[in-house]
Amino acid sequence: MFVLLFVCECRIIDNIGMKKAKIVIKRGILCVLLSMYVAMTVGVIVLLAMGKYNFAEIKHVGASSLIGLAVCITPIFMWRVFRIEFSLSIILFGGLMIFLNTLGEVFNLYYLLSNWDVILHIYGGYGFAFLAFGTFYSVKQPRGKRQVVIYLLGAIAISVAISALWEIFEYATDGLLGTNMQKTIPENALFNDGFTREMLAGTDKEIADFYRSPAGYMYAIRDTMEDLICCVIGVSVFCAEYLLVGRRYPLRYQETFIKVPAAERSVQ
Repeated sequence: MFVLLFVCECRIIDNIGMKKAKIVIKRGILCVLLSMYVAMTVGVIVLLAMGKYNFAEIKHVGASSLIGLAVCITPIFMWRVFRIEFSLSIILFGGLMIFLNTLGEVFNLYYLLSNWDVILHIYGGYGFAFLAFGTFYSVKQPRGKRQVVIYLLGAIAISVAISALWEIFEYATDGLLGTNMQKTIPENALFNDGFTREMLAGTDKEIADFYRSPAGYMYAIRDTMEDLICCVIGVSVFCAEYLLVGRRYPLRYQETFIKVPAAERSVQ
């Protein structure tokens, strides 16, 4: 899947005449996503005001709405205030990431599909490594194998660091909004709809028996470690892809990923 996306994007970027089309695509993606998350946010506020649902029942929709709004507004804010332009690659990656996360939260796909979380973290590890490496490459094209290795190591470090920061974000969100992003509440007979501010379902004996077993006391830490491991897998896929295929398409990395007008330069 990743190789297929790679080849398709290379063909788009190699076509210099697509410059205006890419601007239209970026604006279209942002408008669609921004409209969707504004509508979701307004809907959450209206439902809460009407008393149709309480916060516990629609917390996942509310959290997804706020995250989506923040991600959509960021590139607009950076351009309006600092004149920093995000590339099509960043918009596509970020848009798909938050959309898949929204599907997972709103439709409970994180619970219904055991591999949903795995796919997103592998995709995230791959995508952040790709964007970090592309940013390095667009600033200064590497000269020699040593500089390529330094760029790859830097991309790996950034991707893993973002994954670690995401785990902190999950922990903070669970504490503030009562969500179950870190899977501290088991998805079994004790499950209480994933609200960490309510008592677990089940009797005291069932709860004690579960957390007495390795499956219980390793439950939350296993999820966190699996997320980090999936990130490393995604990073490894990117590194392998670059070494096997990416070096044949230097223009893909020479395309500026974060464009600052004052620092623009022609690509040789």
